[in-house]
Amino acid sequence: MARPGMKVLHMPDVDFRSSCLTFVACLTLVRDWSAAHPDHAPILIMLNAKTGAASLPGGAAPLAFDAQAWDALDAEIRSVFDAGRLITPDQVRGDRATLREGVLAGGWPALGDARGKVFFALDEGPEKVAAYAAGRPSLQGRAMFVNTDEASPAAAYLTLNDPEVQQDRIRAAVRQGFIVRTRADADTVEARRADVGRRSAAFASGAQYVSTDYYWADPRFPAYEVRLPGAQAAICNPVRAAARCDGLAVEMVGDAPVRGYLSPEARPDLTTVLAPPPEPGSPRAIADAGVFRETRALQGTPRWDLATADVTGDKYDHFAQALGVRLTPEQAPVLTALLDRSGQDRSVVGVAKEHWGTKRPYLAADLPICEAKTDHLAGNPDYPSGHSAHGMHIAMILAELAPQRADALYARGREFAESRFVCGSHSYSAAEAGILSGAVIYGAEQRSETFRRDMEAARAEVQAALARVAAGQGAGAESDSAVNIE
Repeated sequence: MARPGMKVLHMPDVDFRSSCLTFVACLTLVRDWSAAHPDHAPILIMLNAKTGAASLPGGAAPLAFDAQAWDALDAEIRSVFDAGRLITPDQVRGDRATLREGVLAGGWPALGDARGKVFFALDEGPEKVAAYAAGRPSLQGRAMFVNTDEASPAAAYLTLNDPEVQQDRIRAAVRQGFIVRTRADADTVEARRADVGRRSAAFASGAQYVSTDYYWADPRFPAYEVRLPGAQAAICNPVRAAARCDGLAVEMVGDAPVRGYLSPEARPDLTTVLAPPPEPGSPRAIADAGVFRETRALQGTPRWDLATADVTGDKYDHFAQALGVRLTPEQAPVLTALLDRSGQDRSVVGVAKEHWGTKRPYLAADLPICEAKTDHLAGNPDYPSGHSAHGMHIAMILAELAPQRADALYARGREFAESRFVCGSHSYSAAEAGILSGAVIYGAEQRSETFRRDMEAARAEVQAALARVAAGQGAGAESDSAVNIE
């Protein structure tokens, strides 16, 4: 510590127990980990340049950052990370006149080109930013980006720490191409209150980097934790690239399954769990045919209309009345990700369908059903019903998260599943098998630690939404997303 060079301390003499004491030592740890994991998502390293009075009487006062100190800081960065591992303002600016123009022209490297690299941001106020950028309006030759506003010629990175108040600004900046860091919590406030509103806003904002003090819950505040769902270290940006990744993570934590919560070998074998579909001419098959014919009389009734509505639409619409609140992905980003990921575990329904290859009931009778008789529908086997599995699976998840609404949710899950034989798209037996399939898949997911962790995070979102409704703050905005599961 007596040697020249930058030191890493939160507050000198007060909060000094850093895991690495010199800047170069810390960067070396990052570099070595990066070299061992060369496909990692780009790492943002944020710096505060500490100056000012001593933290306590008799303590050491940090030296001021003058031009020589800024140059020394850059030099230490480059002493550890070579040009091939470091994203710099000059690279992002390219041949544009300003760094901002480079950003707006798409100057930040694409993910594939940025993997295995790091970049630095000086997270300071205008005075220190101006000192670092002195004579370099677009940070020419500098190793770090700086926190500034969107209009600055040096704009590339923004610190916008309040995702609730600054949600629109964050989204707009991200759409323009700026890198944004926000915070899921600050000053222990959210953890002490077990308040996930700021966390939800941060996840939904599109900010590329979300900071937290609670990646692991503090034992004093065990209800508050901040992690991306599904054991993901990095995800596709919900504002810029949500549709590009086909549900895959940018980077996973450890060896967690890349799809779903269950590895392929841990998923239930429905061809063993379920009874085979009824044999043609069997009493059960005859009963299925009778149910199909008799339920055609429901055409034009409210129950037929509900079955029609259940064919497509948004899951949050389908379960809004039973849950007591109409959720949105913005209000419940963890739950939304959980439901999407758990839906991938239902791929076993498709495996069972192909195994038995049963025909849809309406193919044997020229009678109406509540949806279009497409070639796709006709070619998708009947047993078990994926739509019915979807309904019961979601109902059971939501019932655990909102036990005060469990009876209504279970009933809605059953009703949603039964819509398939009311519609006529599935046999009664297929809908019944779908209900059991959804319950079996939900049961299997209980063995996943990641699923259990995500459920606890989603529970906080659901309970917060219900509390807002109870306080008369509404049920949330409408959404136009839709699913069609057969």
